[in-house]
Amino acid sequence: MTPTTRRKRLGRPPATDSDVTRQRIIEAAQRHFGEKGYERATNGDIARELDLTSGSIYHHFGSKAQLYVAACEDARATTVAFLEEAVAGRSSLISRLTAILESAVDLNRQQPSFSRFLTSAPGEARQHPELGMAVAAYMTELAGFVGRLIDEAMAAGEIAEHANPASVVCLIQAMMLGLAQFAAAAPEGALPDVMAQCERLISGTLFTAAQPIVRSVGQ
Repeated sequence: MTPTTRRKRLGRPPATDSDVTRQRIIEAAQRHFGEKGYERATNGDIARELDLTSGSIYHHFGSKAQLYVAACEDARATTVAFLEEAVAGRSSLISRLTAILESAVDLNRQQPSFSRFLTSAPGEARQHPELGMAVAAYMTELAGFVGRLIDEAMAAGEIAEHANPASVVCLIQAMMLGLAQFAAAAPEGALPDVMAQCERLISGTLFTAAQPIVRSVGQ
């Protein structure tokens, strides 16, 4: 998914030159924040990549924190649109989850720095409280999307009645973020087989028989 197709998918109205420049800055910022982290990425580096002045960055965004917040808000809209496209036309929870995980891996292949930006955001928010609200909004929207899928699956009898929906949502989020992080550092050629095993896990065909869960004392 290229930056151009991302913009088309979001259905933005025809852009002015200022809008285009702002979007270019946001997408470059996502790459720099994803590759270098919030601390090491600078507005100057972003400006040089785009052949702009630092003053142009500050004209659109008053500070690096404001630029990060804008990048996070853009990523939130892009991610939800990406996920909606992945599940379109699929009715069962297993087929939807499989499509989501496959799409997340494809996104990592196409835009690894964008994926790193998404997966690193919660950690950045913990270190830099000024980013917290934007990252929390992103995570809340992601949870809302997954929650809708879980609610529909429970209504259709695809999930055991005793399951805690909120915990299932957290589990799916953890799988999505975990696979994205693994994809960024996986040995070459390892990811396809890991994805295959993950799909077997989701479909219930990975293990030969159910095993009792033995918890440690005190758990």
